[in-house]
Amino acid sequence: MKNARDYILSRLPSATPQPLRYDIEPTTYTDVAATFESNLTLAGGSVVYSDDILSHYQDITRIIDTIKDDKIDISLEEMEQNELLIIQAKFAVAENGAVWIEPNFPRELITLSRYIAIKLSAKEILSNMHQAYSMIDSSSLDFGMFLSGPSKTADIEQALVIGAHGALGLKCFIS
Repeated sequence: MKNARDYILSRLPSATPQPLRYDIEPTTYTDVAATFESNLTLAGGSVVYSDDILSHYQDITRIIDTIKDDKIDISLEEMEQNELLIIQAKFAVAENGAVWIEPNFPRELITLSRYIAIKLSAKEILSNMHQAYSMIDSSSLDFGMFLSGPSKTADIEQALVIGAHGALGLKCFIS
């Protein structure tokens, strides 16, 4: 007989279990917009059915609109002073209230801006993550992320802090 190490290693192939099969159909929703709104609200965000983003932020003066300006050249100091970031979502997922974005702007703006306004077409709301992943073309993608609600963290004393690592508020504007 070989040493214990060789014996154990020789037995591994026969001891490895077969992979589990998941034959569960993903959940689909009949009213994806209502489900998306409900789940985004649970995550701390909100939904507005309007195209008029700026009317909801009348007191804010430092605004970066990545939809109108696709060439944003900005210093870190200017990013830190930005109050509102307006971005376009590629699609949203009702299942978890998240939007998929592929930033064409400095990514730091997502965490440094005080508020985020996301523009989204109602036709681009999917039911679940299975559908979402089928929409992502990772072969030509430099960076993308799911975003859901403002930044949140809590400590052991159960004190919830909004905006500790990112935006204080997130609104999704659906048209």
